[in-house]
Amino acid sequence: MALKLIAAPEDDPVTLAEAKAHLNVFGDDDDALIQRLIAAAAASLDGPYGDLGRCLVSQTWQMTLDAFPRGAIVMPLPPTISVLSLTYINSAGVEIVEQLDGTGDSPPVVSEVFRVSGLGTERATITAVTAWPSTSMRPEAITVTFKAGFAEFGDDLPQDLRNLVLARVGAAYAVRESTIIGIQQGANSETDAALDRYRMRGF
Repeated sequence: MALKLIAAPEDDPVTLAEAKAHLNVFGDDDDALIQRLIAAAAASLDGPYGDLGRCLVSQTWQMTLDAFPRGAIVMPLPPTISVLSLTYINSAGVEIVEQLDGTGDSPPVVSEVFRVSGLGTERATITAVTAWPSTSMRPEAITVTFKAGFAEFGDDLPQDLRNLVLARVGAAYAVRESTIIGIQQGANSETDAALDRYRMRGF
């Protein structure tokens, strides 16, 4: 499985004003720095390489597979907001595109070939309605395009995740010369608990 970011979040998990209030900063001299620290803190948590292994604010990704699995395709970076499409190269070498752009889960999103279940939960999946199609024996024969994240905008993120971002911004701002985001966090049992609660343990 390989993942590629198609469209980055359009909103930050916290605003500059919220970060400045958290830091007790009242002037504008450090605005550019604080904005960079917000981006770095979000990156340290977000996406496949972040500490959470999840998407925070809504973003679009592509997942490629060499073949259909024996069971379900389990969507990475939960929660999955929607599966936009599934493209595969069939055994004749023809590219087939299935549109799966529903966002609700009652009932599951269904095409003639695929079913999407569990949107908005910890485990969204794609399954075959009857059987997986035959595909070409070539790398990355299957491409799934999907949106993932807890919310469209940072204001709607769970508050403990927003606090986790602010804690990392605070740690980085306090020790700017030696801080490594994700390592220098300070002793904070609340944010440590949030990190443990939301961290994905793998698929």
